[in-house]
Amino acid sequence: MDFCDVAHTLPSFTGIMPPFPFRSTWSSLTVAVCLGTVPGSAQVQEVVEVQVSPEVLSLAVGQRQRLFFTAFDASGNIADHPVIRLGTSNALVAKVEPDGTVTGMAPGVATLVITAGRGTAMVRVAVSEGSAGGVSPVAGIEALPSDTLSQRDTSDGGAPAASTAPVRQVVVSPPPSPDPVELSVGQSRRFSVRPLGATYAAATLATWSLSDSAVAQFDVLSGALRALAPGTTDLIASVQGLADLKWRIVVTSLHLAITPSMVTMVTGESRSLDAVMLNASGELFRTLSAGRWSSANPAVATVDSTGTIRGVGWGTATITVTGPGGDSAAAAVTVVGDLLLSARGRLGAGAGLYQMSLDGGSIEPVLLDSATNLYPVRSPSYHAIAFASDARGLYDVYRMAPDGSALQRLTDAEGHHTQPVWSPDGAKIVFTSTRTGRPQIFEMSADGTAVDQLTHGDAPSHSPALSFDGGTVAFVSGRGNDERVYLMSRDGQNVRPARLAEPGQVVRSPRFFPNGDLAAVVRIGTRATALVRWDRQRDVRLPLVTSNGAIREFAVSRDGRFLVVVIESTTRGGKTPTEVLLVDLATSESTALAVPLAPETRVTNPSF
Repeated sequence: MDFCDVAHTLPSFTGIMPPFPFRSTWSSLTVAVCLGTVPGSAQVQEVVEVQVSPEVLSLAVGQRQRLFFTAFDASGNIADHPVIRLGTSNALVAKVEPDGTVTGMAPGVATLVITAGRGTAMVRVAVSEGSAGGVSPVAGIEALPSDTLSQRDTSDGGAPAASTAPVRQVVVSPPPSPDPVELSVGQSRRFSVRPLGATYAAATLATWSLSDSAVAQFDVLSGALRALAPGTTDLIASVQGLADLKWRIVVTSLHLAITPSMVTMVTGESRSLDAVMLNASGELFRTLSAGRWSSANPAVATVDSTGTIRGVGWGTATITVTGPGGDSAAAAVTVVGDLLLSARGRLGAGAGLYQMSLDGGSIEPVLLDSATNLYPVRSPSYHAIAFASDARGLYDVYRMAPDGSALQRLTDAEGHHTQPVWSPDGAKIVFTSTRTGRPQIFEMSADGTAVDQLTHGDAPSHSPALSFDGGTVAFVSGRGNDERVYLMSRDGQNVRPARLAEPGQVVRSPRFFPNGDLAAVVRIGTRATALVRWDRQRDVRLPLVTSNGAIREFAVSRDGRFLVVVIESTTRGGKTPTEVLLVDLATSESTALAVPLAPETRVTNPSF
């Protein structure tokens, strides 16, 4: 760290380091401050905001006036050792000196730029011929006639008493207003009252007081008010010859948080977290650009200095960020396998739910009990799993956490309820139900409430799929001579057939691609089946996988690149072995996944 050779305190305000010249693209940019810290001082704080007073100057040629600055860090605190740079757009009109003094050089207009870190402020300077024009008093602040000075006599409530002392008009920043100045705990704001055209510090002219010093504190030297605790206080500036100036200060509490606070992701996936300051109502106050990030379990999830997390292995990890003030916040990260699937060991036994890596090398149970659990599907955020289970005799739709905990039954009507799929926003679940007799397509809120029937009639409808944009439902229905795939809008209207197969061919298990294309299993012979993709834009059918066995189920990855296909073929001995294929549509390569379960295990219902 480089240190300054010389250090001194600029009068009337704090936190400004000694000036040194430097180059700039601005003409005659005259001053910079020390890049570093004074030995023994605090570490440099990252500055995100600069306040300057006054913001407009009107000078005569030869007149001088001082600027006052306050720099704030990302938490709203006054920066103790900011790197302040001052520059002028036209040094022939107005020049600025290292201590912030501006001098009118020639008639014209110039812009002063004050920068510190990522904070920038500008001051417009108008220079005219003749006597000093100064800065107009702030509107709403009444100055008494220039030949007398009146001081309010509060002893008897009478009129102001006359005085022979001269009167100064004042510049007030910020102007008092009926609206309160809202701050959050730890945030600071600068206030100043100065004679017009002079460089008096805040303490020179006004007497400052607070009605409740437990809510805020005021530094008369720098003019900085710092919020301490939630509450309301009045900041009062008493100036001889003027009515008291008053600001109502409202302080709310802030707390550090991480958004999102819960993340579920697959291995190899990356997400970005933000460190934010929230007020008491949970509303965003500020996003922090600085913070120390750490992971309690790097074997599950890592985090870098920008808050980017990466899933490494299955499990849970706590990600923590520590803010500039030392306070901290945490987020819960769960890393899950690439696939969900249902598997049963033998006919008549229950079926458990498992998660598996995409290479088939790792598998672990999510839910194992005596029931038959089918059709597992993760919510778009990965925070929940919906599935069907016959735990109470009839099939119901349930939801649970990614690790199998927090089990909740969502359906309670008579009949079977199965084949759930999530809406893209995670707010709804579309499913098949026999509550009205024949299977029909229904929709409900993700908590099981607000159930709506989407399909009607005597023909059974089942196997729903929802497009990635959430606007179209595909389903299988026997409303014609054969079971076919149909499309409808989300409200159950505009029902039309999908052109996935020739008339007479049996079609089942529709799935959407991210671009809106639709795929389904089509029977193409006595036993042979094919997985066919329908390009809806070109109205073209494309075979993806063909098999002499039965393609039972398949899943489309969320990016549309991969397929997982389950194929069954019955042998002479009556056994039905299951083959699981991973198809990479980008390379047209197909790989058999070795599911690390018992050989007789039947795998069904894969989903990403």
